[in-house]
Amino acid sequence: MGAGASIEDISEDLKNHLLKKDEIDAYLLTFFRFEDHADTNGQITFGKLSTLLKDKYDVFLTHDWGAPGTNDANHVRVIDICQRLEKKYIKCWLDHELMENNIHETMIEGIDASNAVVVFITPRYIEKVGGTYEGDNCKLEFKYAARVKTSAKMLGVVMEDSVRSPQCWKGPVGFILGGDIYVDFVSEEDLAMEKQIEELLSRIMSKLGGTTIRKALESMAQRITKGENMMMLSPSPSQTQSQPFVSPHSPPPKQSQAILAASRLEEMEEYRDVFGIAEFLEDGYTLQEVYLSGFFPLKEFIDSYCTIPQLLDMGVELSELKAAGCSAKQLLDSGIDKSMLKKLGYLKTEYNTVEEMKAKLNVAQLLKFGFTYIYICIRKH
Repeated sequence: MGAGASIEDISEDLKNHLLKKDEIDAYLLTFFRFEDHADTNGQITFGKLSTLLKDKYDVFLTHDWGAPGTNDANHVRVIDICQRLEKKYIKCWLDHELMENNIHETMIEGIDASNAVVVFITPRYIEKVGGTYEGDNCKLEFKYAARVKTSAKMLGVVMEDSVRSPQCWKGPVGFILGGDIYVDFVSEEDLAMEKQIEELLSRIMSKLGGTTIRKALESMAQRITKGENMMMLSPSPSQTQSQPFVSPHSPPPKQSQAILAASRLEEMEEYRDVFGIAEFLEDGYTLQEVYLSGFFPLKEFIDSYCTIPQLLDMGVELSELKAAGCSAKQLLDSGIDKSMLKKLGYLKTEYNTVEEMKAKLNVAQLLKFGFTYIYICIRKH
C-alpha cells in the first residue's frame, strides 16, 4: 500500500525539466544512486526522478495480523493507522492483502525500498519474533529490518496494554527496541487516536529527517514551476502548514505567532474566553495552532495533550519545559541528550550525587548519561 507522486498528473514541461544532483532533495537521494540514472551531462529529468521513487516508501509497517478468531483485529487497526498516515503524506508499505507468491522476496524488497520501519508490538508479535520457527513472516521481517536498517531507523508502536512495559519485550524485540521510546496506541478511542497519530507522525518525521517522498517531490515541483533557485530546497512554513508541527529549529513560539494566519488567530480570539484546548481541537484547529495562540499555559499541554517530542517539534525550548516542571527523567525518556540536561542544571538540582542518580534511574537512562554497562552492573549489585 502506498500512493506515490503520479507521473501522469504532471505537465510535460515539469516532466522534462532537467535536474543536477545538488538540485535534488537529499532525502530523495537516499533511495537510489544518482550516477546510475544520470545522463552524460550528469542530469536526470523530474519525470525520471518521479518514476524512480514510484516504488519507494517512507516507512515499512511490520505487524502480526492477530490471533485466530479475532477477525484480524490487529491488522484492521494497522490498516486504519496506515491510511491516516497516508493522508499526512507518509508513504507506507503494508501487506494489505495476504502475500501468496514469493512472500519472502516481497518482504525484502519492501524493507529495502523503505527509509524506516515501524514495528507494531503485541504479545503475539514478540512471541513470533522470538520463536523457534525460522519461517515466520514477523520474525523474518524484524530480523532483516534490524540488520539492514538498525534500531536508528526503527520505531516501536505498542498496541496492547500487556506490553506497555519494555521489560516484557523478551528476545530480539526487547534487545533491539527495548531501550528506545515507543509510541502508545493502546487506546482505541477516537480522541486518543488523533493524539496518537500526531505523536507517531512526529516520531516518523524525526526518523526521516523532516520530510517525506511526496512532500519533497511537491516542494521541488513548486520551485521548478515558479522558476525559483533549486539550490534552496528547505521547505517554507507555507509548504509545511499541513503538518501539525514545525521544525525543532524554528524560533520559540512566543516569537513566532506570525506562523499562524491572521485570520485563524482572529477566529480563535473570538472564542478564547469560552473555549478550552479540547474545544479548539474539536473545532478543527491543530495542536500547533492552539499552542502558538498563547492562550493556554505550557503545562496544560504537557499534562494532557502533547508528548515532549511533539512540543519540541512545535518549537518549545528545553528551558521552557524545565520552567513548566518537566523532570530530568521525563526529558531522558523523550531522548534528550545528556549534555543538554547538564547545561540546564538538572543534575545539580535533582541529583546531588552519582549514587542518588543510579538509585533513581534505570539502566537505559544511565547509559544516556555516559555510564558503561559494566560500571552500572558493578554498582547496582
